[in-house]
Amino acid sequence: MTESLWIEHKLLTRAVEATDTEGHDVKLPELLREAKQVFPAVEDGDIVDACKRLFPKFLSLRKYDDALRDFRDYRGDHDDAVFFSYRRFPS
Repeated sequence: MTESLWIEHKLLTRAVEATDTEGHDVKLPELLREAKQVFPAVEDGDIVDACKRLFPKFLSLRKYDDALRDFRDYRGDHDDAVFFSYRRFPS
C-alpha cells in the first residue's frame, strides 16, 4: 500500500468507527505520528493533502478558531490560508 493510500485508509477507518457518535475528533499530529511508524518520511503536508482529497465526500474538516471562540468548518481550497497553517504539527 502506498503512503497516500495508507493515510486515506486510516482517515476513513476512523470515520467509519465513529459513525455511531456525534463525530470523531482526529488530531493531525496524532495521525502524523501513526503514519511515521509505517512511513518514516511522511510529512505534515501529506496528511493535509489526504484530508483535502477526502473532503467533502467522505470527511468534514473543522478546527477551533480562537478568534471566533467557536469551530470553523473548512469550505474548500479558497479557505486553505486560514484553515491550514502548514507549519510543523506539534509532536
